[in-house]
Amino acid sequence: MVMLCYKNGSLTREDVRNQCAEKSWDIFNNYLEKTPPLNGGRLGFYYKDHEILPPLPVGFHRYIVENFSDASSDNLKECEVQEFDPESEVCLTVLSVSNFMILVANK
Repeated sequence: MVMLCYKNGSLTREDVRNQCAEKSWDIFNNYLEKTPPLNGGRLGFYYKDHEILPPLPVGFHRYIVENFSDASSDNLKECEVQEFDPESEVCLTVLSVSNFMILVANK
C-alpha cells in the first residue's frame, strides 16, 4: 500500500482565507463564486512549506498570462506579479490544490 502526503493544501488555503477573507469561510466562498472562469489569466502556485512530492520551491508564485483567450498557446506571455486582489487569491488557492490532486489522480 502506498500513501501520498502533501503539505500545501488545507493549511495554505486557511492562511489565504485569513489574509484575504477576514478569516471567514463564507467570505472566502463568496469570493470564489464571484471569480470568472479562468480568472482573467491569473495563475498562482502556493507552497507555504517544502512539498514532499514533487520537490518544489517554497513561496507564493503568481503570474498573469497574457493572450490567455487565444486558441493557441503560441502567443502566451507570462508576467510574474507580487500579489493579486483578494478574490483572485482565493480562487487560485482552490484551483492550485484541485489541479494538483487531478494530476496525482491521473498518474
